[in-house]
Amino acid sequence: MNSNALDVFVFSYNRGAWLDNLIQSVTKLLAPPLDVELHIFDDHSNDEQTLQVLDRLRAQGVHIHHATDFDMQGRGSRGGLHAGIEASLTRVARKGSLALLLQDDMEIVRPVTVADLAMVRDLVQKTGNPFVYVNFLTGGEEYRKKTMNWSEGGYYIKYSPRERRYRAYTDVCAVDVDFLRKSKFAFERSEKKIDHLAAKVFGPMAWSPYPFTAMLPDPAVYREGRLFSGQVFSFQDFEKESLARFMRRDVQLELPAAEKYLKVEGVELPTPWQYGVEVGPLKRILLKIKKIFS
Repeated sequence: MNSNALDVFVFSYNRGAWLDNLIQSVTKLLAPPLDVELHIFDDHSNDEQTLQVLDRLRAQGVHIHHATDFDMQGRGSRGGLHAGIEASLTRVARKGSLALLLQDDMEIVRPVTVADLAMVRDLVQKTGNPFVYVNFLTGGEEYRKKTMNWSEGGYYIKYSPRERRYRAYTDVCAVDVDFLRKSKFAFERSEKKIDHLAAKVFGPMAWSPYPFTAMLPDPAVYREGRLFSGQVFSFQDFEKESLARFMRRDVQLELPAAEKYLKVEGVELPTPWQYGVEVGPLKRILLKIKKIFS
């Protein structure tokens, strides 16, 4: 096992400005002594700006993949995302590494240390689940209080009131590669299905009290194949004193809420922050019909 190894997998499609922003944070905040390898799984983007960003990154030595490089039948309701996640964890990630699964509308928001990687591995051992959530929390305060529970093992677990169970997987998380491969876990083609299977196989996943990644508010999002435009924001760097206060806070009382601890560069956004377009059932059906006949 290489305790410093971190394989970063970014899943991206036609959002070149967001991808560029994310990679800048990766370059700045994932530094030695971490042994980082960066991979991008592009879902066959055709946007000119995105293609230019990919060409530049390829020239810099970044590994660029497509899910169809590994599985020609791998496209589900979210394109090649889940086929790409399966390929990244079962075939591409280095033996003995941790993997970090990111999407292009995210950022690394603080320096990541060897101690952070050690904490992820420790949480995997405590839960018996190879997936660990390392994102700042989104959603309204009442929702977070209702769903996030503290474990005496030193981590949060997230309860879903609607499904009456604890979450066991999300598409953005850190993963103990060796632990996952030894389990011979069989991936599905949707987040919900993977989550249900992981709950049966592993039990609840840990949500880190000390996250180091975050989703950007108001990105461009795809719903049933249609792009809804958003804005490209970025987060301010953590000030040294602010980061120290965050790391030594009472984690049982103070959840790591994104809008409480992070600041968006150059703008004040209303809270709770919004994270994309929510499409109602009728419009979702109409978009699906339009997608089929186009």
